[in-house]
Amino acid sequence: MKKLNPRYKEVLLLFFDFGYSIKEISFQLNESEGNIKTLLFRAKKKYKEIVESGGDYNE
Repeated sequence: MKKLNPRYKEVLLLFFDFGYSIKEISFQLNESEGNIKTLLFRAKKKYKEIVESGGDYNE
């Protein structure tokens, strides 16, 4: 996760680790739900690329 953009990391942690909904994340970060959906999509894609290239969760 160290290789991820801090914004991506934040959204992923709130969504997966803390179980926040998109609406809750939107409220917490004061951003639109659409923007949060976009950030989540991009963050998951980037994380997948890191893992598939031989990286792991802690990188």
